[in-house]
Amino acid sequence: NLLWSTTQTSAAINVPTAGTYTVSQTVGGCTSPNGSGTAAPLAVPSAPIVTVVNNCGSSTLTATGSNLLWSTTQTSAAINVPTAGTYTVTQTVGGCTSPNGSGTAAPLAVPSAPVVTVVNNCGSSTLTATGSNLLWSTTQTSAAINVPTAGTYTVTQTVGGCTSPNGSGTAAPLAVPTIALGTTSNPSTCGGTNGTIQVTGSGTGTISWTGTASGSVSGMPLPYTMNGLASGTYLVSFDNGCPSNIVTVTLTDPTAPAPPTIITNGSTSFCAGESVELTSSQSTGNTWSTTATTQTITVTAAGSYSVSYTDVNGCSSTSLPMTITVYSLPVVTFTPLTEVCSYQTAFTLIGGTPAGGTYSGTGVSSGMFDPATAGPGIHVITYTYVDANACTNTAQTNLEVKDCADLQELTAAGVDIYPNPTTGVVNIQSALEPIENIHVYDAAGRLVLSNAIQQKDVTIDMKEYEVGMYHVEITINHVTLRSRIIKQ
Repeated sequence: NLLWSTTQTSAAINVPTAGTYTVSQTVGGCTSPNGSGTAAPLAVPSAPIVTVVNNCGSSTLTATGSNLLWSTTQTSAAINVPTAGTYTVTQTVGGCTSPNGSGTAAPLAVPSAPVVTVVNNCGSSTLTATGSNLLWSTTQTSAAINVPTAGTYTVTQTVGGCTSPNGSGTAAPLAVPTIALGTTSNPSTCGGTNGTIQVTGSGTGTISWTGTASGSVSGMPLPYTMNGLASGTYLVSFDNGCPSNIVTVTLTDPTAPAPPTIITNGSTSFCAGESVELTSSQSTGNTWSTTATTQTITVTAAGSYSVSYTDVNGCSSTSLPMTITVYSLPVVTFTPLTEVCSYQTAFTLIGGTPAGGTYSGTGVSSGMFDPATAGPGIHVITYTYVDANACTNTAQTNLEVKDCADLQELTAAGVDIYPNPTTGVVNIQSALEPIENIHVYDAAGRLVLSNAIQQKDVTIDMKEYEVGMYHVEITINHVTLRSRIIKQ
């Protein structure tokens, strides 16, 4: 019949607090003195503190404490776990175990290895990977790489900072065959077809040749000899699934003559209307590209010219081509000139195009025409132009010089022009018959005024005219009189 000071009545009690605890027993209605015991519970350690670092494909959980025990049964301070979830850990100190400490792991996803496809080409292989932020074992970062060497190449992709396992592909480039020139023989006679060409190498494939003659033979092993060839140049190749290098071979006729040369008697570049003679170095047996068979031909048209020489044995050779250039003549025009009076002063000729040419003819000197020097009559004036190719062309026009009446004749006819010289207004008066027409020309012969009138007094306003000499024609009673007006 026990009774503890905690009021508990069991034989054994569990107390969490240090101190003295008493107990009595009752037997036959009588209660004993207190028995006592002093409790001193051992200290329970605190739960370990857990830190978590999430890595690519795993998380690292680290705990602080002693005599650690993880829910994974591991006992180290740090554990590495590949699976997301909550992990617990306790520590034991002085025989007492702490409550659980815990940490939640969330490993970063590791991307899958890139898938690599391989295409083996002649002399190289192309490897193509799928993925993001690729990095090949060659250090290249493109989706597709081209490699010349056989072997295994790896590639990773990086997504969200995590790098995948290696993807790989094995390159096996197709071998490119190499051929070389073996024994050859020229045709034994001029125009013969018993020449041979041999190419060496290894493997079986298709032999092809082009040039003076073409051919192809498949399923042939190297070395291989081509027979029945005429003189000329041949390009030979081999293909066993991959094309080889090309070997160039020239077979010559042992009796073929040296090619003739072309001799010119002048420049091979000239202007239209000119020509050059081309002469073969061979006096006979010539056939020109124009079909002419003479030793010398005269060429007037642009083009490429060559000559073939055939010797007495019927063997031929052809010269190098000669290129002839023919320049077109410049297009030259000359605007017609207006008639002038013999007493006019010399003036500059104009109207020839393109600019920069020269004028010639009676009364012409340094581009000026002098009516007095030329004298009355119709004179042919020529405009000559030379272009950048030294090609020349001309244009002509007629210029008539008339024996015009001077001031004295006007006075005799009763015509008065004043003031002359003038600074603006000019008066023309006829004392006899009315003035029918008036025409005024500048020093270059250009018509600047034309009036048809029937009156004796006429006024001409020349204020807007350029300073210089002008020629006036006055028609009275169907007779034309001419004079000069000076504008100051």
